[in-house]
Amino acid sequence: MAGKDVGRKIRWGHLIGESRSEEPYIKAIIVDEPGDQVKGLRRYFAEKYSEISSDEHIAKIVKICQTHYFHSITKLAKRGISKGITNFLFIFANWEEICELFRGMPGHPTLESYDAAMSIVRVETVKPNTPKALANWQKHKESNPWVMKCLCYPLTAMKSTDWIETSFTTNIMESAHALS
Repeated sequence: MAGKDVGRKIRWGHLIGESRSEEPYIKAIIVDEPGDQVKGLRRYFAEKYSEISSDEHIAKIVKICQTHYFHSITKLAKRGISKGITNFLFIFANWEEICELFRGMPGHPTLESYDAAMSIVRVETVKPNTPKALANWQKHKESNPWVMKCLCYPLTAMKSTDWIETSFTTNIMESAHALS
């Protein structure tokens, strides 16, 4: 359908290789964290470009909107504070510091620093009095590995230049859509 809109076949950056002509191509698709958009993209890529798995397509072309991700962490932090979760003993002084660790996930420059942060989260989620919100956050990320792969540079399969050159938020597009 999108190809019909532009009058030609879409050039996906992750499929055209390193030798690029001056013809425009799509470097990234930025999506919100809920999986509906990714489900649709998986179906599209499986149908149109079955040479590689739909998971591979997602890992090479999709980025999670960091604004939406940060908003979800803010909501998680408010849930913890409003339920008195700050009384639990964490490695960190309180629930807000755990949420700060979550907020920092997209900024990890290396796999080692990302793994270190996630190991702290994993330790917290196996404790007997782990707040349900924290356990659910971890379970969601483990059952949807594409989320962190599309959010954190060390995990992405996207070309580094495409990762750096493209936006990290859908807000610009959402604003344009709202005004149309």
